[in-house]
Amino acid sequence: MIGPQNSLYAGGVFLLNIHFSKKYPFEPPEITFQTKVYHPNIGQDGCLCLERSWCAAMSISNIIRVIYALFSNPDHEDPLDFEIAHIYRTQRIQYEQKARAWTKKYATARQNSAIDWSQFLVDHKILEPQE
Repeated sequence: MIGPQNSLYAGGVFLLNIHFSKKYPFEPPEITFQTKVYHPNIGQDGCLCLERSWCAAMSISNIIRVIYALFSNPDHEDPLDFEIAHIYRTQRIQYEQKARAWTKKYATARQNSAIDWSQFLVDHKILEPQE
């Protein structure tokens, strides 16, 4: 997944696994980033929790849209990493610098198989195109 344009993660390529259990769609899939991400909603183990926003009617495109939105607008009120959430709330400049630095260090754009979800979301009229 390519980091959203106009976000701290722009230009980064983030590898993730999405595992659907037998209980899907009644339970959210397990989402794990294989790339290190400095983000309050992504745990140190790479896990991302969708419990708070989950409903059985969510499709894979909805899941991707939620992940994509979290890159642009972290939910610091429901963090998986409380330390990063605290820095986000109290030292925003430091948070932004570190998120950019981790993106540059750990999410290099060398992965040819990455999907530019921003273009996917625009093409499927899920997001408005950005000028």
